[in-house]
Amino acid sequence: MLSVSINALAIENGIEVYPNPVIDHLYFDIGINNPFDFIQIFNSMGELVWRDLWTDRVEGLNITFLPRGIYFLT
Repeated sequence: MLSVSINALAIENGIEVYPNPVIDHLYFDIGINNPFDFIQIFNSMGELVWRDLWTDRVEGLNITFLPRGIYFLT
């Protein structure tokens, strides 16, 4: 079991990231007025480990390829 702890995020433009902690799938609910083009994940060393286009209002990501750790979403 992979467990990555990511705090739920809800900012004024309606983006939510869940669940917390993550076991194997991370979900992004980007709301209707999404100003972003990409989802990017960086590790704690600042290295880009994943990047993709937003394609749907709710996007799921299988994160089992990531080792345990702290990640930053942009």
